Amino acid sequence: MARRLLQLVLLGLLLAAVPAGASLMLPLSVDALTQRSDTVVRGKVKATESRFTPDGKRVYTVVTLEVSEAWKGNPGSTLEIQVPGGSLDGIDQKVMGAPSFEVGEDAVVFLRRLGTSRKVSSIVGMAQGKLSVQVDSAGNELAVQQLSGLELVEPGTLKPVESPLREPVPVGKLQAKVRAVRP
Repeated sequence: MARRLLQLVLLGLLLAAVPAGASLMLPLSVDALTQRSDTVVRGKVKATESRFTPDGKRVYTVVTLEVSEAWKGNPGSTLEIQVPGGSLDGIDQKVMGAPSFEVGEDAVVFLRRLGTSRKVSSIVGMAQGKLSVQVDSAGNELAVQQLSGLELVEPGTLKPVESPLREPVPVGKLQAKVRAVRP
């Protein structure tokens, strides 16, 4: 009983230290992201469209991605990614830790199929599973993770930790790591 009370007190202290509105999640390495994914691709965002869930209570966004490179799986030339949250008919719903996408953005995404659909997927690991491709001043392509609203914690202790991908990664190096992961 005393141990359980201590755990609850520690959890309360941790939650007080987490930024307001953050989601908690365990950190995922490139290997873990890849193993949990059906598909890993690099592509360009062609469109985003917010929709209501069938019950009309929540908003989600469908991101249409034109695939330029498939690093795992056979996704075809385009695919749709469902992301929780969005803006529709004057209603804004934000899901802390969910990735955001901009039309024209070049990104690497780790995806898991939704249901039996080959074309509709969700991001693995929330914002951890989406990296924006940016070009530095020397012309190098870097994959950059943006974890706004997502607090990563250590298993067991729930102590805040940094992402394994906290530093920008050369796109070629990330691609090689993904392709080296065995199922």
